[in-house]
Amino acid sequence: MQLHTYLNFDGRCEEAFNFYRQALGGEILFMLRNGESPMTKDMPTDQHNRFMHARIRIGEQVIMGSDMQDGCMEKP
Repeated sequence: MQLHTYLNFDGRCEEAFNFYRQALGGEILFMLRNGESPMTKDMPTDQHNRFMHARIRIGEQVIMGSDMQDGCMEKP
């Protein structure tokens, strides 16, 4: 059985995936911003730069992630 990890970020998905690429030798397979999706017209314009979905391969493992909409994640 293979499990795939899905991470949620508060606007830092691109930064994290670029770090994973550089630090762990990953290959970014896909990145889609909210503003590039077919649902763009249904989203607030301040959310267009956030990532709807990203996928990176690190060795045999795949990690996926996205940015949550503003206010969806708890702050410490």
